[in-house]
Amino acid sequence: MVWRPAERVWRLFGSGPGGAAWTASPPLVLLLVLLPAGAWAGSGERLARARAALAALELDHALYEAQQALKDGDSDRNGLVALYGTTGEIAASMGFPDLAVESFGKALELSGTFHLSTDASPRVTHPWEAARAKSAGVLLTTVQSRRLLANEVETRVATARDAFGLVHSLSLFVRRGAAFVPVVTRDASLSPRWRCDAGGCAYFVRLEDRDGNVLDLHGTPEAPLWLSAPSAPVAARRVWLRRPGPYFVVSAAALVAGGYCAYRYRHDEDALAKLESHAAEHTLREAQALDRSRTGAYQAMWGTAAAGVAAAAVGTAFSVF
Repeated sequence: MVWRPAERVWRLFGSGPGGAAWTASPPLVLLLVLLPAGAWAGSGERLARARAALAALELDHALYEAQQALKDGDSDRNGLVALYGTTGEIAASMGFPDLAVESFGKALELSGTFHLSTDASPRVTHPWEAARAKSAGVLLTTVQSRRLLANEVETRVATARDAFGLVHSLSLFVRRGAAFVPVVTRDASLSPRWRCDAGGCAYFVRLEDRDGNVLDLHGTPEAPLWLSAPSAPVAARRVWLRRPGPYFVVSAAALVAGGYCAYRYRHDEDALAKLESHAAEHTLREAQALDRSRTGAYQAMWGTAAAGVAAAAVGTAFSVF
């Protein structure tokens, strides 16, 4: 992609993420004619006004139009390359290097062929080079779906080379009858759960930026992804408190603790008997201390025994039921 700052209007060729090419095209109307159908009703017009304002050196107005076009949230990936490239050029011309670097960087993440022309001014090329140094390459995204329960599905999105934080949310559409309907909208967790019949589902995933512009599509209404029926019934996941294992562990720990308490009780019992047989050699305080220790060990022994039996009973119940 070649970006020529002196030109006022741009024409888009190619389709698919990262496959855009740009050439100069003077008539403003061509921009609106050649944009993907239905994708740029508002943002395309704003981009044309931003380019015209930039050519007239009305930089404040140009930046406003470009940023509003991004906030409209109706651009696809190819359109975003044009918007971010324009915003970067305007910001560089206005002396906003940070915004220029961010904008150029996002354009680079969306299209590996985007670059400036050789006659761009140093004021524009400096942030462009900084963006290239920071960028890790073209944005990569993957989507995986798995069944949790018979009808519950979790879809997870993984991103790579997103140095400028483009991916913000996802929307997920499932075929219901003859049409696709949204079952997840603007989910920022990137790991939503949704329902799918046991017979399988056709669906597609749309990845979006903070304003709702489309960064990437996984599947389309014409060629959707397919989640097949489970090969075997999916058992309900038990939370750990409803599993037998933790209770058997507690029971075993209580058994060990009870054994130690029984040892301490027997030890203190024997020590107290020796003390009583040689009472003249010991004080009352020593006898009282041994008696308290023996009593505490006795109580702890039976307490841990009861806890161990109860834990074993609960664990057995979860194993059976």
